[in-house]
Amino acid sequence: MNYFISSIKIGTDIIEPTNKARNIGVILDNIVTMSCHINNIVKGAFYHLRNAAKIRKYINVTTAEVLVHAFVNSKLDFCNSLLHGIPKYEINKLQSVQNAAARVIACLSKFDHISDTLKELHWLPVEQRIIFKINLICFKILNNLAPDYLVDLIHVYEPARYLRSSSDKWRLVIKPYNLKTYGLRAFSVIAPILWNDLPIDIRSIDDVNKFKSKLKTFLFKRVYELS
Repeated sequence: MNYFISSIKIGTDIIEPTNKARNIGVILDNIVTMSCHINNIVKGAFYHLRNAAKIRKYINVTTAEVLVHAFVNSKLDFCNSLLHGIPKYEINKLQSVQNAAARVIACLSKFDHISDTLKELHWLPVEQRIIFKINLICFKILNNLAPDYLVDLIHVYEPARYLRSSSDKWRLVIKPYNLKTYGLRAFSVIAPILWNDLPIDIRSIDDVNKFKSKLKTFLFKRVYELS
């Protein structure tokens, strides 16, 4: 049975429910679509991009990249691990921001093809940046670099008997989930799935900088179909 609380009375004050709330910069709606949060990112990012476009001809490429990373890419990456599994059209909103940012840096028009520019900038598309962040959090948990409250969310796979196969090393347990709910979007579910999908030579790395470099190269090659 579902219960709906219309309001709560605290002393003489009446607290009314709301359909969205902000927590450490993330706007969460009551059905966790993340739509309000994404719309807020898009609005803020395009505001900064319009300002950057006005001064682009007066600055060099390096300065333009610094501005874009500071005011736009930082917004796209902030808490983006929460966005895995959201509808494709929501991801496309964020991708349009990244595409516009690349066009500002490269002085392109909105009608110019953008894939080659993203590749030249060595930028992972938005969806791959989300996957990158989730795998990086996994790495930090496994290497004692993450906060304690994250540690219990994932567990290392331990086979019942000894197996010679090296593919079972550095794997995580995939918890059961319900597709009818938001189960697949939970970090404790999707993180092991994405982690186990990585090659063993990446999963076995114990240096964070090397891991980030190898992971980005792996995702970059996969998305741009490089050999």
